[in-house]
Amino acid sequence: VLNTLVVTGGWGRQDVELYDLTMKTWTTGPSLPSVMSKGQALTMGQNMFAIFMSGQVMKLTREMDQWQWNTVTQIPKWAVRGNNRPLLPAPQLSEHTLAC
Repeated sequence: VLNTLVVTGGWGRQDVELYDLTMKTWTTGPSLPSVMSKGQALTMGQNMFAIFMSGQVMKLTREMDQWQWNTVTQIPKWAVRGNNRPLLPAPQLSEHTLAC
């Protein structure tokens, strides 16, 4: 996300904070739709994504000075233990998968 530092979630949290690197100001961003624990956040190009353990992938977008999370795809569920995909390393996604 251009010129913006995005801080997401935390253990049991849905908070999102945005720091404008140009204006040097913090604002509250749109809450994550669910708790981010055991998920991951990543950037690709100028895009910010949140990947939840359920496999839901969401993109942070800004429209008319309003930030929001939009679901872009669903990948196979992953988990820390068991037969599902392990948490680390991060899932491999492409621009095609994310419809960028």
